[in-house]
Amino acid sequence: MLVPAALMLAMLQTSSRSVEFSYVPERSLKSVVVVGQFNNWDRARHPLQRQSDGKTWRGRFEIPVGVYQYLFCEDNERWVPDPAAPKVSDANGNTNSKLVVVPREYDDLPGVPGDGNVTLSAVDHKPDRSDTARLDRTTGYVRLQTRANDVARVLVESNGRRTPMEKVGGDEIRDLWQGKLRIEETTTRYRFILDDAPPPPFASKGRRGQGEEFTTPWYQQRL
Repeated sequence: MLVPAALMLAMLQTSSRSVEFSYVPERSLKSVVVVGQFNNWDRARHPLQRQSDGKTWRGRFEIPVGVYQYLFCEDNERWVPDPAAPKVSDANGNTNSKLVVVPREYDDLPGVPGDGNVTLSAVDHKPDRSDTARLDRTTGYVRLQTRANDVARVLVESNGRRTPMEKVGGDEIRDLWQGKLRIEETTTRYRFILDDAPPPPFASKGRRGQGEEFTTPWYQQRL
């Protein structure tokens, strides 16, 4: 299946989602604010509102897609983790809460490797120095992002040769793949193959002939 060029452009667009925060503090407070990486830890941008029960503080905000650390700021002075969220330590050893805001398109597909479906909106490659580089006179590497745990394997095709790529990083939203290819003296022509067919023996029977292999458009880059 060829991924249309128009879709590839749409994949680069960012989005946001509505996220509700709820907090019941252990003591009476005058104010509660959500502070985190998504608002540069600003104590003025995302205040919660006290609810009619007099105990619960709640707020709903548009948060860009991403993985963030955050805290609740009590009375503009004391910062505490969200007791209802997963915990993560920052570089300084502080305990923060983790928020994962997934793209809306993830709701339509399960994101399971080997199911024959690929979340195309998560596929991202920039044919420039962001995702390509020369290693030596004859070899270069390219990178591609896909939805986390969505694709069974990725290959890069160039000069009639398909080379498996390696998963080298990522987070709860995206996987980062990297692979080598032989480069030309002028421009190198390449594309990516997203293989999401299940492993044998399940690949041989009872599956439709479409939706197992997804091919991006060709790219041309001087590496």
